[in-house]
Amino acid sequence: MTLDGVQWFRGISTTSSFGVRRSALRQDARLLRLCPFTGGSWDTTTCLVLQGYQPFDGATLRADLWPVGAPPRERHKRFVRGLTRAAVNPRALRRPSRRRLLMSCDPLLVTHMDLTCGPPNCTDPAADWPSVATDTAAWAAGRGIAIDVRPGEVPRSTSTR
Repeated sequence: MTLDGVQWFRGISTTSSFGVRRSALRQDARLLRLCPFTGGSWDTTTCLVLQGYQPFDGATLRADLWPVGAPPRERHKRFVRGLTRAAVNPRALRRPSRRRLLMSCDPLLVTHMDLTCGPPNCTDPAADWPSVATDTAAWAAGRGIAIDVRPGEVPRSTSTR
């Protein structure tokens, strides 16, 4: 679907739980607490679980649960990781009518704030990022969140929340 020149499509993953509704996080809290123990980068695991899809295929589970070629020192670790993955998989499944939808777009409309801004770090190289930082600090201050903004630096929270 295209809207205002932006192509929207079903996303697979994002950075951990960004863009997830609070109710979804609450409903799946117990399951999501297992995701960090599935090994490696677990952002995709988290996103797939929240959407109701199994994050690990049979080959991955077999390799973990039967680590035949692994060095002896790693076998136990892989086996435990495999057990965790095997526990997450069936709990992640949902009926198609109950699956959650993660949307993504091209071009991206948000980005991480980096020390330097320019391709590929920012979605819009013409954006006035110092003004965005100042506006963000003003927005945060209006909500009791103290932000220290210095020219050329990333705004950092000084709040103790």
